[in-house]
Amino acid sequence: MEPGSEFWASVGQSVAHSSGEWVVGVAGIVALAFVVGKYVLPVWRDAKRAASEIDKRRLELDVKSQADEDAQARDRIRLTERQLEIQAGQTRAIEALTAQTTALNAALDTSRANSAHMGQRVSAIDERTTRIEAGVAEIIDIAKARE
Repeated sequence: MEPGSEFWASVGQSVAHSSGEWVVGVAGIVALAFVVGKYVLPVWRDAKRAASEIDKRRLELDVKSQADEDAQARDRIRLTERQLEIQAGQTRAIEALTAQTTALNAALDTSRANSAHMGQRVSAIDERTTRIEAGVAEIIDIAKARE
């Protein structure tokens, strides 16, 4: 809605009858409104747009950073899973070696027991052999004495 001709006529008459201070004040306000509309508002709008773009870029970087962190977390999880698999394999190998060592120790204990038994038998055979040799030597001495 535009002001009518009566409005402008009354504004003109008010200005004509007013003191110069009012005219300068109104002109100053109009000039200030012109400067604000012509220079300040576009700069303010550009600053707002630039701030909005910076916020948008910051959000995009935050999203990308979060995606990178998620990818790194997934990689760490995969590495941890692999390490756990390797450790499980090592544990199985150690358990197998422990079982094998236990079996070998049992075989070694059996071998020691058999060796000790065999040593006792050899000692007994040696004693018998020594007695037999002594008996044979005695028989030979008796046979030589009879000759």
